[in-house]
Amino acid sequence: SPAAKNTRLSRQFTGRLARFMSNPLLDELEAVDAPALPFPRQAEWVRPIKIHALQANDPTLIPLYASQAAPLLRHRHAASLMAELIAALPTSVV
Repeated sequence: SPAAKNTRLSRQFTGRLARFMSNPLLDELEAVDAPALPFPRQAEWVRPIKIHALQANDPTLIPLYASQAAPLLRHRHAASLMAELIAALPTSVV
């Protein structure tokens, strides 16, 4: 996903600093001129939005955690990834 190339550190979903893929909800929460609530209050405040987004299958409103390595991922089809992993196994395992 192109979103994996754009990650940000934020406290807006949980109250603790974490890295997330950018999405409209993160943009909106960071636009509010107020600091995040302390953990776990911020997570409790965001929970109803997250539940609604999950039920609606709307990734624009779901906190999408990421790692620092997210932009370095090589995206491919699962079949080609599995073929590469199997090819790398010792022949005694296959």
